[in-house]
Amino acid sequence: MKLGALYLNAEETENGSAIYHEQDFDLAVKWYRMAAKNGDKVAQYCLATIYDEPIGWPPGVVEAAKWYRLSAEQGYAPAQYELGGLYFNGQGVEKNLNQCVYWTEKAAAQNHPDAEIFLGGLYELGEGVPKDPATALAWFKKSAEVGENQAARHVWEMYLSGHGTAKDEVAAFAWYRLWTGDSKSPSCKFPLERQFTDQETQRSDALYRELAQRIKFHDDTKPWPLWPE
Repeated sequence: MKLGALYLNAEETENGSAIYHEQDFDLAVKWYRMAAKNGDKVAQYCLATIYDEPIGWPPGVVEAAKWYRLSAEQGYAPAQYELGGLYFNGQGVEKNLNQCVYWTEKAAAQNHPDAEIFLGGLYELGEGVPKDPATALAWFKKSAEVGENQAARHVWEMYLSGHGTAKDEVAAFAWYRLWTGDSKSPSCKFPLERQFTDQETQRSDALYRELAQRIKFHDDTKPWPLWPE
């Protein structure tokens, strides 16, 4: 399977030394497919992403759905999340919100941050599940806890508006600072038309420090495709 990644990414780093190979999608697919046919769930997922993305190999979402499913059935959370998304959009499979929720919940149960924020959105909008803002907020928080920055945006917005929870501007500001990475001074862009009292400022600062110490957002700058853990 590593040969597939090697030819897809055109390089491999070992002990600090980079070994470069010419990018070759045909060979990448060959090696991924070989491992995928032998039942390797990560290779099945990687092969699916090649078919799912127009990055040089002819995209084929039906073929992608096939390999996502094989990987998902073996319990691989990234594949479960992607398969849920295909069912939501009706891509490569017939649109089916029940199946979307089923696979998204499987991935979210394994703390997959994208699945958790997606599941939160489903509950917020009532897509395939009963509309439930409180449950949506709980999933957004879980997603933020495991490193999804955009989930923090949903959390502060819901605290600020009182959607799915009691309105709490102090908590909203703490989550807003976490989302923006504003560790030193309050941001003038926070949509609040009043000044906090000293007590409110202290409470918000304390909550922000607790959140910032506990929550570290993952790096979204890595080039596609990410090498699965």
